[in-house]
Amino acid sequence: MQILTLGHNHDTAPVEIRERFAFGPDRINDALVSLLDCSSVRESVILSTCNRNEIYTVVTDTEAATKEISDFMHDFHQIDRGLVSHSLYTLQQDRAVDHLFSVASGIDSMMVGETQVLGQLKDAFRTASAVRAAGPILNRLFSSSFETSKKVRSGTHLSEGSVSISSCAIDLASKIFTDFTDKLTVLVGAGENSEQTARILREHGAAKFIVANRTVERAAALADRLGGSGVPLEKLRDVMVHADIVLTSTSSPDPILTDGDMRLLMQKRRNRPLFIIDLSVPRDVDPAVRQIHNVFLYDVDDLSSIAKENKARRSSEVVEARTIIDADVSTFMGWYRSLDVTPTIVSLRQRFEEVRKEELDKMQHKLTPEEFSHLDGLSRSIVNKLLHPPTAEIKAASASGDHSWLALAVRRLFRITEIEDK
Repeated sequence: MQILTLGHNHDTAPVEIRERFAFGPDRINDALVSLLDCSSVRESVILSTCNRNEIYTVVTDTEAATKEISDFMHDFHQIDRGLVSHSLYTLQQDRAVDHLFSVASGIDSMMVGETQVLGQLKDAFRTASAVRAAGPILNRLFSSSFETSKKVRSGTHLSEGSVSISSCAIDLASKIFTDFTDKLTVLVGAGENSEQTARILREHGAAKFIVANRTVERAAALADRLGGSGVPLEKLRDVMVHADIVLTSTSSPDPILTDGDMRLLMQKRRNRPLFIIDLSVPRDVDPAVRQIHNVFLYDVDDLSSIAKENKARRSSEVVEARTIIDADVSTFMGWYRSLDVTPTIVSLRQRFEEVRKEELDKMQHKLTPEEFSHLDGLSRSIVNKLLHPPTAEIKAASASGDHSWLALAVRRLFRITEIEDK
């Protein structure tokens, strides 16, 4: 078994590519099930956020799996094969482990030190576990990554201060508006990004909010917390007539605001300036809107200059975080290598031998030396015959590269090591 990660992120693919390969929440289960249909894939977790689409897998053949997973990404999204190949990174074994630990710890994010990605990783892992796509190796891998993230955040100052995409968006807005107190902000979507962005805006003095969402109840709930009002998404264009700032963050697969919508809207506004930040991938606002006079549209990739300034400020903390990550990668790989068949077979035989001797010793005082010798030989023969089938199966699995699961199962079944049984 090999650990393999395929994906692209904000560094390797622009938002135009990332949005086409994004796995929406309504399709993620189907995607995980389809991945397991690939002949080389045994376990999988899919992480899809505004800044990355990554597939973490355990495979039997890395070369075959790399092609299968790349083909799957294109076929699942009905995109001609090869479009994303140039932007995909393929990471194996310790490099794949190091990457996941870095993502969980926030040092691979656009905004270095941000904490939201950890929650997204936990959600991705829970989703994969629910459909039985994550097995024993990814269970251990993701649990370890969460522990590493905790160490980095408690042992460094990496996450101190404003380090989220939301805070980055507000920094950008602050360069346009010197005062938010009289500005009306329309939030499109009632999720975590919207609420986090709104709270930062409030800290900067904003007081007027309208939340538009497909589910009116969620819009109203968030609006209540902000001291604003909630409306159904169908009313979005009506409330935007009076807006100064629009922040969009939904999981819609298609644009919510088209070029035609915005041209009509700007006529109603009499071309009064409108500032829009689209935090969604796929994007909520048609990029053609940028060409409309007095509409200032920014997406997640436009935040990169602010993100680079943030990364430079945190460079020393990244060095400290790397020390923690490197040590934990080494620890995980030590456990992973322990799944090799030789120590498993040796440990299995030792366990059976311990049990055999323990039971044999109980009979020693009841038997003559000759009888004891015969019983000793008989018990050895029985143990050898019992061990022959599992030993042969483990060796055969090793030859095909499919031994890790079997080795782990044997260790757990016979409790022959301290492998975590949780």
